[in-house]
Amino acid sequence: MSWRLARLQLPEPCLVASRRRKLHGCFSINIHSVYDFGRRFMITVYPSLEHFSQAAYDAMVRSLDLSRISCTCGMEGALYFNGSYKRRIKTKTDTYLLRVQRTRCRSCGATHAIFPADIIPYNQILLDEQIAIIRNHESGDGNRDLLNANPDIDENNVAAVIRRYDKVWMEENSDITADGSSQDSIVRKSFERTERQFLQIKRTSNIFVNRPT
Repeated sequence: MSWRLARLQLPEPCLVASRRRKLHGCFSINIHSVYDFGRRFMITVYPSLEHFSQAAYDAMVRSLDLSRISCTCGMEGALYFNGSYKRRIKTKTDTYLLRVQRTRCRSCGATHAIFPADIIPYNQILLDEQIAIIRNHESGDGNRDLLNANPDIDENNVAAVIRRYDKVWMEENSDITADGSSQDSIVRKSFERTERQFLQIKRTSNIFVNRPT
């Protein structure tokens, strides 16, 4: 018998206030927790970092109160820090490895990578550079100056950004960048409309969190 099937047959205390739960006698079986076990999600921390660096990222992570952040399963206060991994990031000056902190949920076992609002999941180029690429493309100015100023971003990178935007985001969200909004305003509008980071292609759950001030 598989682990998932075995767990479904066991009554559990009512631990999670989830929209996807079924009552079993006086117990609550959290179907969403079983589904999420071992899956990977994201947490995007708003607003963007003032200066993007490992030190700034680490300070942002330390400022978070995990007890106040709910997991995708609905449980609040169940997240804890659980290791890290390296992520290659292309900045305005160079490319380096960012050590990304992970959390895990005690209730459902899902992990969540913590990203600042500067990062788009599954993408190496920072959000501000991608917004600039899109605005240059839409205005007809082209991206030659951006490429000259960013040696680690090439024409293939620019073409990929424009292609993803045209195919997935432009039809319903072109106004987000058209009015000259700031990066943080774009991030907030994107989460309000789609529950995802701006230009995020994969529909992996992404939790929007305000950083304590």
